[in-house]
Amino acid sequence: MRQQEPPSFDPMPSGELDVLIIGAGMAGLTAGQALMGTGRTFGIIEAQNHIGGRAWCDNSFPVPFDHGAQWFVHVVPDGAGKTLNPLFDLANKQGVQTVLDILPRYVFDGTTRLPDKAFEAPAALLVQSGALFHSAGLKASLGAQDLGVADAIQPLSGQPWFKLISGTLANERGVTLDKMSSEDVFKYDSHDTVPFGLPSTESYLVPGGMGNFVGSFAHGLPIHLSTPVTNIKWDGPSGVEVQTNFGTIPAKTVIVTCSVMVINDHILTFTPELPTEYASAFAGLTMGSFCKVGFAFSYDVFHGLGMSYALPLTDSTDAPSMLISVFGANQCSVFFGAEKAAELEKLGDEAIYAYAEGLVIKLFGPDAGRSIVQRTVVPWKLQEYIRGAVSAALPGHSGGRLTLAQPLNDRIFFAGEAVSEFNGGGLIGAYQSARSAVANALKVIQ
Repeated sequence: MRQQEPPSFDPMPSGELDVLIIGAGMAGLTAGQALMGTGRTFGIIEAQNHIGGRAWCDNSFPVPFDHGAQWFVHVVPDGAGKTLNPLFDLANKQGVQTVLDILPRYVFDGTTRLPDKAFEAPAALLVQSGALFHSAGLKASLGAQDLGVADAIQPLSGQPWFKLISGTLANERGVTLDKMSSEDVFKYDSHDTVPFGLPSTESYLVPGGMGNFVGSFAHGLPIHLSTPVTNIKWDGPSGVEVQTNFGTIPAKTVIVTCSVMVINDHILTFTPELPTEYASAFAGLTMGSFCKVGFAFSYDVFHGLGMSYALPLTDSTDAPSMLISVFGANQCSVFFGAEKAAELEKLGDEAIYAYAEGLVIKLFGPDAGRSIVQRTVVPWKLQEYIRGAVSAALPGHSGGRLTLAQPLNDRIFFAGEAVSEFNGGGLIGAYQSARSAVANALKVIQ
């Protein structure tokens, strides 16, 4: 696979840095750009051998295939000339092409495309489910017990299509619904103006690849790749010491943008250990499984259907779906998450491919399977320095995101998609939390 073209990196400054940024994903790159021109010395170290974190592209496909982040969400007007998504606004100013995701949704019984009315009952149940867990989330934000989404929608259990709807909801964060906080999902959805379950007018796709857009933030920044951090010592007399595979890097402050499971699984440790409130905040967040498989074909296997979503109409919690005819190319993306993704990740890439190819054949026939000329997948849960798709707050732990947004001893500043009250799990959360972390760090650097 060929990722986005590698940007040119500036050399890392020598000596004690004012700010060391751990991670070169959306948050780390945003922090680096925010420090440009401040006169402060800083550097970025990244454990993986590429930038972008969970937002990067395979550009060898006919249309760039995003392995991770793919949509601008919450594109809701917020005053003159701007929206609630500052990244979308920035992309718009830069002339990045975006396409409103109001694509048709087609349902199939085997290879037979069903009439649109066949999805009316599942769609109605999806809306009812959203109303239930949003109500539970609102009550939790006002002080009531925070129910898991599974408990919140339990009154609908036993109805036709309940398994399909449960699987669809679980795919959103890649975790089972009993591990998904209603309050957390309610806060994330609070910026949407379209009722849950209906096609959104607030999400945009990027034909040129979201990963390529995120990668553009890296140009001119001092970045070292393949530099994993093992320990951060933060009780010294004047700053922090960051232990890496290339030795120790001293800094006055550090901005930590790695995924929450890297910390929960003790890949990165702290000396002394994190205070109880921070450790509990991390423990209250998890990361699930979500697979995106890209296929390119030798001809139009979709029988003339334009860019749209296709899904089998079966009452199963697997709930896979496909984005077909991607921007007019003979290409598709297969999506599935939670339990099915976790099951197949343990079996390896070939099992993931087999499941995804089986879906293609089920909907578009055996010739479609034989016409595959290219494929790719990244099982995020198995990436050593990622360990999951996006953060999800466990029931009762949504408030931990706010804890992580607070500076630790004016030396450690956490940022990333997990450190956002209303945009946890999204690129906006990574972007906004990084800018806040930089602002806080600059206040204390002498």
